[in-house]
Amino acid sequence: MLGDRILYGVDVIPADDVRARQAHRVQSPYASALATRLSAAAGSAGMVSKSHSRAMVAAACAVPPVTALGIDIEWMAPDRPFDAILANFLPSFATPVACNGFYRAWTFLEAHFKAYQCWPREKELRQVLAGPARDDSWQTVEGNYLLQHQVGGDFQLTVLWRSDQPCGIKYVR
Repeated sequence: MLGDRILYGVDVIPADDVRARQAHRVQSPYASALATRLSAAAGSAGMVSKSHSRAMVAAACAVPPVTALGIDIEWMAPDRPFDAILANFLPSFATPVACNGFYRAWTFLEAHFKAYQCWPREKELRQVLAGPARDDSWQTVEGNYLLQHQVGGDFQLTVLWRSDQPCGIKYVR
């Protein structure tokens, strides 16, 4: 794996508009094919996580020492009720949330759930929500590592992992 323990990638399903809704039965095979390609590049199946939104699919694979892995991609619809949605996870959060911050938090929530099958603690979600957009990976107060960035201008991507020792992450085209 060339020293990198996590590989991730994004693919576009053939569509007239990448923001156009796609049926799950269409998205799933594309996400699975991407995950298979990443696992082959890694030389091992290891852990795999997949996500899809509209005509965009994302996948990540990891090998030890990575012990948890989750990925999420989401189309950034500007007209969603951000504050009302977040109130389900942060009932006492009163600060209005901007579009970019909401989608960083939302994709973090979903990636965390995929990695652990539970929602993150409030302290960690607040940290992600309050933090600035970054181009590098970083570690949360709970010890998870995150890489978050926008894809194609309209999609937010989060890769979340846990590892007891430093490991690299690499985007694969």
